[in-house]
Amino acid sequence: GTFALIPRRPPLDLESPLNKAIMTIDDILKGQRTVSNKELKCLKTLLSTAGNEPNLDRLLDPKDSYYSKDAIKYIMDLSGQRKTPRSVSPNHISSWGILENLPEIESSDLHYVDQHRSSQVWGFRGILPPEALRLPFELQDLQSAEEMGMGKIFMFDTIQLSNRNCGKPLVITGMFFMHTRMGLVQKLGLCEEKLVAFLEAVESGYSRVNPYHNNTHAADVTQRFATIVTKSELVGTVLGDLEILAGLMAAILHDFHHPGTTNNYQVHIKSSVAKQFNDQHVLENQSLCLGLELLEPGRDTNFLEGCLSKEEEGPLRSRVIALVLGTDMSEHFNILSAFKAKVMSRGAGCVASALPGALRAQAFSFEERLMIMKMALKCADIGHITLPVQAHLQWVQSLQVEFYKQGDLERKQNMPISFLCDQQKPRNGPAYGENQLGFIDVICEPLYGAWTKVFTPCQELMNALKTNRRYW
Repeated sequence: GTFALIPRRPPLDLESPLNKAIMTIDDILKGQRTVSNKELKCLKTLLSTAGNEPNLDRLLDPKDSYYSKDAIKYIMDLSGQRKTPRSVSPNHISSWGILENLPEIESSDLHYVDQHRSSQVWGFRGILPPEALRLPFELQDLQSAEEMGMGKIFMFDTIQLSNRNCGKPLVITGMFFMHTRMGLVQKLGLCEEKLVAFLEAVESGYSRVNPYHNNTHAADVTQRFATIVTKSELVGTVLGDLEILAGLMAAILHDFHHPGTTNNYQVHIKSSVAKQFNDQHVLENQSLCLGLELLEPGRDTNFLEGCLSKEEEGPLRSRVIALVLGTDMSEHFNILSAFKAKVMSRGAGCVASALPGALRAQAFSFEERLMIMKMALKCADIGHITLPVQAHLQWVQSLQVEFYKQGDLERKQNMPISFLCDQQKPRNGPAYGENQLGFIDVICEPLYGAWTKVFTPCQELMNALKTNRRYW
């Protein structure tokens, strides 16, 4: 497609970045605005590409333009439209010096983005204060995620994504689905800036020390949940926008501030978290408590504020809570049994062979739709079992390291060592065949078997599970 140069870390909005940049330069030269060197370099980077802007001549026409003559001269020279030396008003010499003494633009300050995608998918927030000029990722990260197959394939490699974008997979994944792929930001009027702040705050709350329960796992579960509900043809049929939003939020938050130990460990040591939540769904409740705090009124991370009615806020919150609590493995068999009873029991004519025709939102109650979402999130949570063998092994090895770390803590504290956590016992850990086979046969096969019988487009997951079982 057609490509244009834009700043490396452009702000978000749908307004013309060139127009906002020129207005800012105009204010600087008039002495009406003070900006940082970082802002100025961003401005110079943007304006240096303005020569390709088809509306530049109209914007800078001295007859029609409302910009100052000095701003017009500066921008035309910088964009290559004027070859003669600048003539600057004496009153503006000090401000002009600020602009002139900027460091040279490096090639690393620029990157190519499809012109149409940059306007339709992201846009710009214009020239903002310094704290708003930064994003925790680049547009090319989203393009890279899409090129890798995010949202299109079950076998997406989130570890590779994390390695590519300097450890920000959750922010990338959240924005990719909420903004780009599913359009929830546009449909629900969510605040983009606060959504980015929310995702970055959540990502920073995932421990980088945890080998398994970290930000990459959260991103992996989020992208797989979105892919499963999309491939199952649930989006826009059975599940509405608020339900999809709840599912994505639950996936993003489900292990927020996870300490790298289990609920049982927290209960046994009588931790403050276990006491706070009366030994019930300890870590899941902690994730919800801390995560939902980010959505309190007035917080710069509350991307929902002013977007939803009170009638919408309550059901959204209740769905998020129910979904996160459902990721507690102690709820596994209850959820699976309820799904079989409430969804599969309708019979093949209603569900299994009639997708998507028979599956419509009005055909299912609130509780039944919630049950479908719980199942999708559970399939996503343990979904590495359906990845290609080598990718699956990476996750299993990480889980084993985390289990062993807990076992060492328990040994040090003279506690009984938890199941699969004792590295001093032979063949004790998730990465041994007999243990994985037990997990597959007891947990995974019944779960994916039930899901794929109802949502046949996901049969690929069951096939991959069988391949990995043969490996073990």
